[in-house]
Amino acid sequence: MIDDLAREGMCTGRACSYNIDGDGVNCSSGVGSCFSAMMVPAYESDHHDKVLMQATQDINAILQKIPPDPKGRELSFLATPWGAHLAWVKHGVPVSSDSVKHDAPD
Repeated sequence: MIDDLAREGMCTGRACSYNIDGDGVNCSSGVGSCFSAMMVPAYESDHHDKVLMQATQDINAILQKIPPDPKGRELSFLATPWGAHLAWVKHGVPVSSDSVKHDAPD
């Protein structure tokens, strides 16, 4: 089923990439530059200490307070060359030939 969605341009899991078409941002099948706006909690470790565990909880609490988009778009993080960008995106929209892809030159 996931392969069928990818063939139709639908992104699933880490297989999403963003593209910009006019004023809108879309996510379709790709390499992982577009993903759900949430922080993934982890067990305490040397690389994820108590401070980061609390920050993860705090960030997720803030994200959960954002009301749904009236246009039906999904809140997502975009991995850009300059850092993570929080955006409302449409998923499953075919990529148009004139859209700016995630890997376009600066």
